[in-house]
Amino acid sequence: MLNKNYLPSLGFVILSTTVLSSTLLLLWALSPLSYEKALAHERSGHLAFKNGDLESAYDSFLSSAKIDDDNITRGRRYRYVATSLMAAGKDSEAIKYYKKAIILNANDEVSLREYKRLESHE
Repeated sequence: MLNKNYLPSLGFVILSTTVLSSTLLLLWALSPLSYEKALAHERSGHLAFKNGDLESAYDSFLSSAKIDDDNITRGRRYRYVATSLMAAGKDSEAIKYYKKAIILNANDEVSLREYKRLESHE
């Protein structure tokens, strides 16, 4: 009785907790996961590469590679970036992305082979 501070009622605390947790659950359920975002960027990169739009393919592959995923998948995506750069004639930039692909996945034979081939031409 000596406390003059107003405390919220139990019903208000339960209502606030319910609204907050429901909002967080809804945001979590509706937001795509990071690997889904990366996969969508990768698909658009493949489509752009197929249509001959190398700049758009490079941008899509690079944005998919920047999304944190497992190292093998990210290494493959950096290899796609390097391949699109090679197709555009930018071999010196492609070397940089092949290095990143090899760092993330040292067992990637395609990246190793292409990196060695480009290094021998430089």
